[in-house]
Amino acid sequence: MESRTLTNYCDHVEALTKEEARRIIEIVLEEGYATKDLALLIQVSPSAISRYTHGTLHPSRNTICRLLEVVDTKTRNRILTYIAQTVWRRLRSILVQIEDIDREKILEEIIDSVSKFLTKTS
Repeated sequence: MESRTLTNYCDHVEALTKEEARRIIEIVLEEGYATKDLALLIQVSPSAISRYTHGTLHPSRNTICRLLEVVDTKTRNRILTYIAQTVWRRLRSILVQIEDIDREKILEEIIDSVSKFLTKTS
């Protein structure tokens, strides 16, 4: 993945809650990275990784961005999928609060954008 794409993506990492950032660390560990190896890759101590997973310390935006840069493609895709699902849940919770006629317009725009995106990427 090119650096520009990661940088653009990192602009959105700030929106992650502490729990979501903790979950990203868990995902990486579930993918088979050892605590010690992950700590070396993202330049933190192994105890920081342990504290992230226990929720007593929270990874910074820079830590999550570094993590996206150093993990393998499969793990990165799993993280990005998790974040996309999180964004979609937030969007749905916002959409239900918008009046029906406005919501329909917004959904039409979203569907149109997704359709254009799929056409461009296939």
